[in-house]
Amino acid sequence: MNNQSEDLDFIPNQKNKLRHKCNNLTGQCFNKLYRPHLEMLNDSLIDKVAFMDIDGAVECRGHLLFIEWKTDDGKLGTGQEIFFREAAKHNSVSVIIGIGNHKTMECTAARYFHHEVDSGWFDCSREDIRFAIGFWHRWAYRTPHRIES
Repeated sequence: MNNQSEDLDFIPNQKNKLRHKCNNLTGQCFNKLYRPHLEMLNDSLIDKVAFMDIDGAVECRGHLLFIEWKTDDGKLGTGQEIFFREAAKHNSVSVIIGIGNHKTMECTAARYFHHEVDSGWFDCSREDIRFAIGFWHRWAYRTPHRIES
C-alpha cells in the first residue's frame, strides 16, 4: 500500500468509501470511467450559468452541509459564490470552505456560510475543520429541520 496520507483510497474510520482513486496497475480511474460530463448539458441553461461540482455534501435530519475545498487562495468561482451564499440563506443549509492540501487535508484557512452569516476567512487546522463538522452534526441531529406542508 502507498503512503497512507497520499493514498486517496485510505480514509480513517471510513463509512462510505468515495470512489475516486485511479488504479495505476489497471489504468482504471473512476472519474475517467464514470464521472458524468455535465458540461454537455450546459447549453440547456441560459446566460453564463453552468453546472458545477461540489466536493462534499451530507444530510442530517433535514439539514444540509456542503464542503468545498480549495488548494490555492480559496477564491470561489462567481457561480459557486452565488450558489453557496443563496443556499445558506435557508436555515437548514450550512457551507464550509477550506483551503489546504487536498491529499493530507491539512487546512490553513476556512470560511463558513450559515443563514446569512459569512464568517470571512480565518486561520484553522484540519482538527478545527473536524471539530466544526462534528459540531454541525451534533446540532443538526438535536434540531431536526421540519418542512411545513
